[in-house]
Amino acid sequence: MAKQLYNRIGEIGVDDLLADPQNHTYTVTDEQIAEGAKFTRGQLVTYDASTNTVKAVTKASDAPFGIVVDDVNCSEEADENGDLSVRVYVSGAFNAQSELLTVSDSLDINTFYVALRDRGMILRNRALSAD
Repeated sequence: MAKQLYNRIGEIGVDDLLADPQNHTYTVTDEQIAEGAKFTRGQLVTYDASTNTVKAVTKASDAPFGIVVDDVNCSEEADENGDLSVRVYVSGAFNAQSELLTVSDSLDINTFYVALRDRGMILRNRALSAD
């Protein structure tokens, strides 16, 4: 009898945050954040010049700075220098219909459509496939 030569460990899926990963350049930067801050992939952030950190966009008057690349919980993590940082997309094409692309509960991502475009972050209304 034949023996199975592999074990399935898991699957890697592709999320729908990036609207055009094959044909568009994405620029990222590492930014400092306040201790205890938590961010999720796709969260819109603003830059606070008074503290030189990024923080979550919470109101329509906040100027968007970027979109968080990966989940970060700074109550648990710090880099080798003890600094707290998050990697942020500062340019690229993003799916405006993605559930990952978030701002506070009272705001819609399309509120920031023009401000994001001015910074090089393009929102596209790409329908999700039914696969």
